[in-house]
This record gives sequence, C-alpha cells and structure tokens, in this order.
Amino acid sequence: ILTRDDNMLVLTTEITGFFSFLNPIIQILEQLDHIGLAIYTFIEVLLIIPPIEVIYYPLIQLNVDTWYLYLLNVSVFNIIASALGYVVGKKIGYPILSYFSSKELLDKAHNLFEKWGILAVALGAFTPVPYTIVVFLAGITKMNFKKFLIAGFLGRFPRYLVGGYAIVYVLN
Repeated sequence: ILTRDDNMLVLTTEITGFFSFLNPIIQILEQLDHIGLAIYTFIEVLLIIPPIEVIYYPLIQLNVDTWYLYLLNVSVFNIIASALGYVVGKKIGYPILSYFSSKELLDKAHNLFEKWGILAVALGAFTPVPYTIVVFLAGITKMNFKKFLIAGFLGRFPRYLVGGYAIVYVLN
C-alpha cells in the first residue's frame, strides 16, 4: 500500500483506519497467491473497498520474476468482474449507489456519463475513483457494453502495468 511518510511515498504492510478490518483477509488472499488476487479483484470491482493494489503490489514484491502473470491475472479478472458489475448496475445499480451517495451527486454522475461516456469510464478506471461506481453507472446509463469493456480495459490495464513496472524496476 502506498502511503505518504515525510513527503515520500512508501509501501506499508497494512491498511489503517476504517478498512483495517481487511488486513487479515488480505493476508489470507496473499497466501493464496493468484487465486487470492483473482478473488480480491473480483470483489473490489463489485464493492467499494480499497483498490486491488493492496494485494497486487505485495504479491509482485514477493514474486518479481513473474510480475507479468499478476498483471495478466488482475487484468482478466477485472474484465470479468466489470462485466458482472455492469449487469448488476443495469438491473439494481441505482438503489445500491443511492445507499452510498446523495441523489444530487448521482444525478451529476449520471449526467457526466451521458455526456462523456467512454472517456468517463477510461478515466474512472485509471484514477483512484472507486471503480465500483464507474461500473454501476455504466450499467445504469446502459452504455454500450462492448465499448464499456474496452474503455475499462484501456483505463485499468495501464494503471496496473505502470504500478507493477514501478514495483519491479523502480522500487527494487
């Protein structure tokens, strides 16, 4: 997990604050290696929890020689989970998101998706915005499914590639 310490970004070993209850779960998933990464990737897209990097980066650090397999894993399972999240968003996404957010904020996000569509998905996939919201909004707005998956991949893959590459070749 990247945290700020004396104006430097450093990797830490655990989550603090509200999501600290996830630490034992993440440790178990790290022990499951690729299976654990796939499980967390799938859950992370469907729920608003800390991003996949909390398990992806430590696994890469433990296995730098095969980091590209983790990149492949997280990319493939992200696409599968995004497809399911889109369907959930299409069917029941608005009530779920309205539980976490105000109607005014959801209306603004809906308008953003109506206006920017694919670009909103790609940027939402690349940035630290909770991707769950992006996925559900794509389903709620009934965005073209194929375009949604492509935009999500084009946002997520570079994010995971750059992060993984930095862990292996810059920080080690």
